[in-house]
Amino acid sequence: MAGRSFVFCLMLVVSLSAQNVAPRGITDEQEAWDFIWDYNTKAERVYYNKIMTEWNYETDLTQENSQKLVEASLAEARSDEEVAQNASRFDWQNFNNATLKRLFGKITVLGTAAQQDRTKLKELNNILSEMSNIYSTGKVCEYDHQSSCMALRPDLEDCLASSRDYDRLRFCWEGWRDAVGRQLKDKYSRFVELSNDAVSQDAQNWADTGAYWRSWYETADFQEQLENLYNQLQPLYNNLHAYVRKKLREQYGQDKISVTGPIPAHLLGNMWSQSWVNIYSLVEPYPNKTSLDVTAKMKADYAFQIKSCSIMTTIMSEYRVKVCANINMEDLITIHHEMGHIEYYLQYKHQPVPFRGGANPGFHEAVGDLLALSVSTPRHLQSIGLLDNVGGGNESDINFLMSMALEKIAFLPFGYLMDQWRWAVFNGSTTPETYNQEWWKLRTRYQGIVPPIPRNNAKDFDPGCKYHIPYNTPYIRYFVSFIIQFQFHKALCDTSGHTGPLHKCDIS
Repeated sequence: MAGRSFVFCLMLVVSLSAQNVAPRGITDEQEAWDFIWDYNTKAERVYYNKIMTEWNYETDLTQENSQKLVEASLAEARSDEEVAQNASRFDWQNFNNATLKRLFGKITVLGTAAQQDRTKLKELNNILSEMSNIYSTGKVCEYDHQSSCMALRPDLEDCLASSRDYDRLRFCWEGWRDAVGRQLKDKYSRFVELSNDAVSQDAQNWADTGAYWRSWYETADFQEQLENLYNQLQPLYNNLHAYVRKKLREQYGQDKISVTGPIPAHLLGNMWSQSWVNIYSLVEPYPNKTSLDVTAKMKADYAFQIKSCSIMTTIMSEYRVKVCANINMEDLITIHHEMGHIEYYLQYKHQPVPFRGGANPGFHEAVGDLLALSVSTPRHLQSIGLLDNVGGGNESDINFLMSMALEKIAFLPFGYLMDQWRWAVFNGSTTPETYNQEWWKLRTRYQGIVPPIPRNNAKDFDPGCKYHIPYNTPYIRYFVSFIIQFQFHKALCDTSGHTGPLHKCDIS
């Protein structure tokens, strides 16, 4: 009797133990590859439909197209969720093939598509659509002529770039923030709630949206590395800031700009003070040398008379750029940057869908800027007929390097602080009540700039006046890209056999 009881107890223990061991998933790697290629075929159709509806909305901002975009976004989320569920049938974490393991790792991360409450997911997508519409349609009307209104591009950007009237610059700067930022504040705070709730339901249980975004860099000490990089570069920025401040004091007067204090944000040639290249003429070290700003030459050359946006083909393997460019050197460089993205797309188009992206988000932006680095060199500008003379010795070199500093060095603190602010918003340390206050603390601390007029922190939402906030595009990628693009440039110059200073290398 005792023996039978012992056997029964032993069987019970074994049975209970077996119940606590999760069954292993599918281990057949060939079956897993078949799954990936089947997914690939379906994903191409789903993502193509989403991108096309997004294109249609961006080129025709109607309510109908907005609703179609929301529906396409929901369909994409449903598809991604289904794929992740099916992928979980495989024991992919223990696959031997590293490529296969990485593919499964990518398709099982859903981000906001992990939201189980479809009502909330639809609300999230509706808010994103509404915010992008507010930004895209924002206009500033003249005080004395309300029927004369200015869009951001080209009107307001031209105002900040070319006007040297202190009050006019302030009007354009303030008008854009009144027209757009104040409408976005409540929508953005609700978006943050919905986005955080969605990513917390992902298999990785992200603490907040910022943590999810940072995971794309696959670096445990990513934030510490960023801080270390910025601290190394800050002294160079401080020197540039001091020089530019001195020149702006000469232009606008000592009553407008202090000797040692921050610079009013509307005087730096750009709506967001992220690039200072448009005030090059005010700070040029050697004004009597050949100008490297070829805007005047471009306007005189019919080949650069780009008057409208054009739509490309409608085949599935197409690549499109939506841009209404101004005829100036800044947009010449920007267009080459965008074409750099397209060249990168072409290089990985044969890859499985999960691999059709940059090695990390900063990598993609760096590839775009890599082309722009060569395009902006005096030698290249001469080769395309926009610069007659590349001589001039050291003084011309210093002028060129100053123009590069106004673009590349001036940007660094802005590229760094944008997501410092946003990560604090996502983790809750910056609340809706302090959105604007904390924004300007960062801008003053890192950029050394202040708003030209007092801000109403209860109403104003100045972060929302930058495209990447309402469009929910992470920004630290640009800071990363501004570092590694010079590493790429040096490597290609070395490979091409270039000798001498890097700023004279043209790999195009």
